[in-house]
Amino acid sequence: PHVRALLDLWGFDSYIEYIYTICELGFLEGLIPVLEVGFLSPSEMRRVAEVVALFKIVLDSVNDSRYEQVYPESPGKKLEFRLKLLEWASKLNIPIVTGMMVGIGESRGFRKEMLTTIADLHKKYGMIHEVVIQNFVPEPGTTFYRRSGPNKKTMLEVVEKALEILPSDVSVIVPMELNPDYEDFIRAGIRDLGRLHEKRGIITPQVDVSMERLIQLADTFGFRLQQRFPLRKSFIQSGKYSSKLGQVFDTYSYKIKKAEQEKIKEAKLNSGN
Repeated sequence: PHVRALLDLWGFDSYIEYIYTICELGFLEGLIPVLEVGFLSPSEMRRVAEVVALFKIVLDSVNDSRYEQVYPESPGKKLEFRLKLLEWASKLNIPIVTGMMVGIGESRGFRKEMLTTIADLHKKYGMIHEVVIQNFVPEPGTTFYRRSGPNKKTMLEVVEKALEILPSDVSVIVPMELNPDYEDFIRAGIRDLGRLHEKRGIITPQVDVSMERLIQLADTFGFRLQQRFPLRKSFIQSGKYSSKLGQVFDTYSYKIKKAEQEKIKEAKLNSGN
């Protein structure tokens, strides 16, 4: 009732209209919206996809028993709902950020099953943008506060399994701020550093990641840092964005296409010589 009263006060007919407006305002300010709001129907997804580049749908629950312990007031986090959301977004051609929580009581078999499900969806629809392997972090005052989060060995095991199961064009990401010994994850095959949080919060309390740290990692492995765009190059090339977001992405698509044409032209000239 309180939420409905606020929406009426602000002049919105529904929660989805409020979400759409907030995302549109962000886009008009030069931001690229990434949406994580829980459960949406297919029609609601289709509506907000006009102003959202990525939907974030994380598998952070296991079974109903575990869900009731951790998220009793968040029905949208039920595993069956999250899997349905992944399927709907894939069919609607909406780019997806997904992933799984590690350390909330899941088994190795469960992890493999979820990674395989994600891989199958991407092979069929091609809309999985990235998969985040997220450490569970115990939070004071919650049911699982006394449970310790996963150790590095477990995290590396899940990362290796993800890299084995997921198609090569799907980025696998591990939060840097929760895993200080990041060299081991790069050795395992991680190449996308994901989104870096500037401020500590509930799920990111461990480490501040500085630019100096990123440069040090790149130097250690002989890599070159590259700015991370919200939507990956291959998705822009394939036109996996709405016509409204095309106001931004069409320019990048043209630049990518032109750069590739120049490379082909240069290669032909070199082969002729």
